[in-house]
Amino acid sequence: MNNAGSGSDAQQSLDDLTVLQNIDNQNMGDARLNVARPVDVSDTSLGNLANVQQGSTSNPQVHDVGGITTGVNVALDVAIESGQTGRVAPPALESTPVTVNDEVNVISVNAVGAKPLNVQIQADLAQPDETFKPQELHVGQTAGAPPPAGVVTGAAAPPPPPAEVLKTEDDIITLEQEHVNHAPTMAGEIAVGTTEGARLHGQLAASDADGDAVTFHLSGDGVVTSADGSTETLTTEYGSVTLNIADGTYDFVPATGSHLAVGETAPDSFQVFARDSNGATSNSETVDVTITGTNDAPTVSVNANTTDEDHAVSGQVTGADVDTGVVNGTSFGAADTMTFHLSGDGVVVNANGTETLTTNYGSVTLDTADGTYEFTPATGDHLGVGESIGDSFKVVSTDNNGLSSDAATVDVTITGTNDAPVIDLQHTDTSINVTDKQGGGGHVVATDADTGVVHDAVTGADVTVGAADHLTYSFGTGEDGAPILSVNTPHGTATVNPETGTYAFEPNGEATQLPNGSTVTDHFSVIVSDGQGGSANQTIDVNVSITGTTDHAPVIDLTSNVTATDVSGGTGTVHATDIDTAGGDHVTYSFGHNQDGTPILSVDTSHGSVTINPESGEYTFSPNADATNLPRGTVVTDQFQVIATDSHGMSSDPTAVNVTLTGTTNHGPVVEVTDASGHGTIGGSVSATDADNDTLSYALVGAGADGTLAVDGGVVSLDAHGNYSF
Repeated sequence: MNNAGSGSDAQQSLDDLTVLQNIDNQNMGDARLNVARPVDVSDTSLGNLANVQQGSTSNPQVHDVGGITTGVNVALDVAIESGQTGRVAPPALESTPVTVNDEVNVISVNAVGAKPLNVQIQADLAQPDETFKPQELHVGQTAGAPPPAGVVTGAAAPPPPPAEVLKTEDDIITLEQEHVNHAPTMAGEIAVGTTEGARLHGQLAASDADGDAVTFHLSGDGVVTSADGSTETLTTEYGSVTLNIADGTYDFVPATGSHLAVGETAPDSFQVFARDSNGATSNSETVDVTITGTNDAPTVSVNANTTDEDHAVSGQVTGADVDTGVVNGTSFGAADTMTFHLSGDGVVVNANGTETLTTNYGSVTLDTADGTYEFTPATGDHLGVGESIGDSFKVVSTDNNGLSSDAATVDVTITGTNDAPVIDLQHTDTSINVTDKQGGGGHVVATDADTGVVHDAVTGADVTVGAADHLTYSFGTGEDGAPILSVNTPHGTATVNPETGTYAFEPNGEATQLPNGSTVTDHFSVIVSDGQGGSANQTIDVNVSITGTTDHAPVIDLTSNVTATDVSGGTGTVHATDIDTAGGDHVTYSFGHNQDGTPILSVDTSHGSVTINPESGEYTFSPNADATNLPRGTVVTDQFQVIATDSHGMSSDPTAVNVTLTGTTNHGPVVEVTDASGHGTIGGSVSATDADNDTLSYALVGAGADGTLAVDGGVVSLDAHGNYSF
């Protein structure tokens, strides 16, 4: 032991061997730290063994732990983690056995704020300070020292009794016995199985002799840990596995793609290990997974086909089966084979192995080996060009294990040929009579040789497909390709219903202007089409005999507005025209008609009254009292309406006439006097309003030159603002 300090208690006189221990950076006075190391006390020359626990420079603790049995290899490792006043008692060693094999008693003192020991073996404690600071291990160097000569290994020592705890008023430090950590143990190899379409759920198990908590982990390259650290996932050769780290449950999902045939198997595996809470890991164990194939139904693929009603058509159906027996390039057996068959009632198996089925509008024959077929329509010549009817039949594919696919439908479209429609002139209205007030209509009839009726061989019924093609009626085709359904003639408009061929004619304004009894003829052409490219065009002259019978109402085409004042009225004129005047119509003017039909020739307005001359249309406006009350300079507008009526009682639309009225009368102001009473001088006021908004001034009636007025009992004076005093 070397003492480099000057403290009085820094050196201790020890009989044979002194062991000093301290936490790095703790103040132990002037004592140096020499690491605890195994000591062979078989040499009696060593005498007793002393363990010095340094707590402070003022009161170092030296404990005699002599009496150790000869030949015992003891390692004392005491860590002092409290302040300078902490004191601990060394463990009792009297009962230590003669032989200690592999295991050593490790004594530790635990307290809050522990720091690592400077654990080094120094041959000479008389070294500089740097020697006793924490040092890194050299490459290849291990912590601790080999057991000295004379130590017998192979037998376990019983645990020592609990350490004596010395309590001080500052600290209570407990010595705990540490044990060697044992690695957890996994269960042996695990063999499980699943089918290729099913998820496998399993449970791992592990035990730990120390009772430590155990977690489970996948082993190998490619292990991916989830973001929350709860699971690990690994892709295997034929699937993937996800392991719950905490409880050891796992899910294995095969990824063989259903390629294994029934009875075929593919082996897979993954490795797992357990880790205890102190970091010790078990050996890896293998989970062997056997994936067994199942029989998967084949599939069948078809394409639609088209033919006209006069020719047969050929085609082929194909199939596929995922049971190829090959997974990831490795073959586990033979692939399934398949045949093809018609599905439905009435299938006939022919002597050569083909199958035949009668459909609604034809028949089909199928080669079961390669899936080729021939369909023959049986609709005759009843379909029009472009007109079609759908037929179909169903097929399945069947594998060598007898499992069939879902039935697939082969759709066959049968199209017809065209015959042009023909207008039936015998039943078509080629002329109509109308008036200038009332239109008329007619009907165009057409037929088509393509009846669109075919026979259903399955039900025995006749099926109407196109009803003699779908005929449409129009006046032609526009630039955009759309049918023209309305045309204008000089005296009206013709329209046609595209589905029924019904047409209508409506006279226009030109027809209503025709003289009574006059007749004109308009015409238009109707075209019928079957929509399949074949058209029959025929011009139909529709004779429209239009007679002028309309009584036209007169139209007021001129009115003159009136300007008047509140004291003088005004006059104006209304004028109307009537296209029927050449036929003797006579126009009169009024403000309307009474219930008995007599004309109204006088009406009142807001500020006057108006009268009208029924023959000339001249009217006169006269202001009333309300007009004279208008403030001077005020302008208001009165309005009235006039109509013109012909000799047949037809009246024009009412026309409004405006009268602009200006107030010219100067209205005197109106005075309001506020009475006053009291003693001494009495004051009051006079106020006035003027309808014309003129500026007002105030004066006493009968006042003298000074503006005052002498009355009984006093003198009254009045200022310009209407304030008076008495």
